[in-house]
Amino acid sequence: MNKFYKYILTLGLVSVFSCSLETDIYENLTEDKFPENEMQLESVTLGAYAKLTNLLDDWGWWLYMQEVSSDVLVFPQRGTDWEDGGKWRVLNRHTWLSTTMGVQNMWLHIVEGIGKSNQAIEIFKRNEESDVAKMAIAQMQVLRSYYYYLMIDNYGDVPYTEVFATAEKMPYRTKREDIYNRLIEIINESIPYLPDAGTVDNNKISKATAWMLLGKLYLNGHIYKGESSPSAADMDSVIINMNKVISQSYSFETDRLAPFKVENSSSKEIIFSAISDESGSDGLRHNFRTLHTLHQQTYDLQSTPWNGCAIKPDFYEKLFAANDGFDDPDDNTSINDEVVDPRSKAFLRGQQYSQDGQPLIDDNGNFILTQEIKADVMNDATDGAAVTRFSGYRVAKFEIEIGGGPIMNNDFPIFRLPDAYLMRAEATLRGGSGAAATADNDLNTIRNLANLPDVTATLQLVLDERGRELYMEGHRRQDLIRFGQFADRNWWLGATESDPGEKRLVFPLPQNQLNANPNLAEEPIDLVINK
Repeated sequence: MNKFYKYILTLGLVSVFSCSLETDIYENLTEDKFPENEMQLESVTLGAYAKLTNLLDDWGWWLYMQEVSSDVLVFPQRGTDWEDGGKWRVLNRHTWLSTTMGVQNMWLHIVEGIGKSNQAIEIFKRNEESDVAKMAIAQMQVLRSYYYYLMIDNYGDVPYTEVFATAEKMPYRTKREDIYNRLIEIINESIPYLPDAGTVDNNKISKATAWMLLGKLYLNGHIYKGESSPSAADMDSVIINMNKVISQSYSFETDRLAPFKVENSSSKEIIFSAISDESGSDGLRHNFRTLHTLHQQTYDLQSTPWNGCAIKPDFYEKLFAANDGFDDPDDNTSINDEVVDPRSKAFLRGQQYSQDGQPLIDDNGNFILTQEIKADVMNDATDGAAVTRFSGYRVAKFEIEIGGGPIMNNDFPIFRLPDAYLMRAEATLRGGSGAAATADNDLNTIRNLANLPDVTATLQLVLDERGRELYMEGHRRQDLIRFGQFADRNWWLGATESDPGEKRLVFPLPQNQLNANPNLAEEPIDLVINK
């Protein structure tokens, strides 16, 4: 089980980009001696890394903002369950507002990660000539850059600062393109001081993490720069950085679901991850969100799960149904000896069973999970109790731990090796230096791992394979935007009040932040670096 370390430093947010250091157990060390070792380094960096964990659930919202606003996941209202003030439904229907909980909380928690990163950097700069401090500064600069990458990807123009103690209390926004360019500069400056891939745990920043982040920035660069199409130079940069990642000691897991198992911290294809641990106060809770209450009997869970989210039917039908091993979509058995794509085993469907193999049943009848979800709002009177409670295949991509509780012990992969291959294939197809055969080889490498046949690579096939391989890993919203398939529809036919369109490509500035800082409503300014 992963160990979720307790904070040694307590960090408190006092403004949008400024935090206060409340407790420091190393207060008797002189500034020019800190940090002297890895333990001291850990004490300062832990708070910055911990904000990644907050982003995995509806405390920090990032993961669900990416997947529910896309074609992947839906939280249907089941009677009065999961109404929750409409906070899930507005993501599905693309009707979110500046006051939507996810819009406001995601901003806050990403910004807290930025503040904690900046605070750590300032502490380490007191002794920046030591090798330990140089490495720590580089890691925190790349982590801060990752948080800013999330900010510009989700919100566009945002405030930018590289300081903590002297951070502006009422900052103006900086242009998205300027932040994009600065992030590339900072990451490249940091790489020489980062640890090599494989020499640190995958929940810490390494050179490979930085290369993956650069690849993400370049691949989406035309979006961030407001250009209609990507440049060949940017696509070349994607390929160069993915070549570096692929040349490292990472390798594919034979079991395609191994990177998501309970004990996945040592997975050989995870490049960078966020820790989730049942002993922590926050973390990945997805399994309790998707499992039906009766699944407590299947997995001997510590408490009753919440019968919430499911895979959107058209996503499953388009990407998985042909290769899931079930000849009949209405097949109600769970026995499946004909699976082509092993990734389809990540879905719970058909008749569900107790841990000792007995068919589960309740007052609504046999517990049979169906693919169809009639609407994202259902009720017993109109739709029937069985339909309301049993609709939707459940998403069990992350291994369900026998005897587990709400917070999971599965670490969350932020970057994985298959993504590097798919990014390189896409960049080649978008004009980067590389033959068509290279794109074919990269795409088919991932397809063959899942027992799928070779194809001639196209951009649509790359997007489809990204969907199969990377769903529920926080990439889908960004992918659909980059491929021009996000703003043209809502993800529930029948959600007539939805408002697709270009304004949905970024989330609005949170209303609570606008209320606290009127400067955010002003036009963004040119980047001014306050070091």
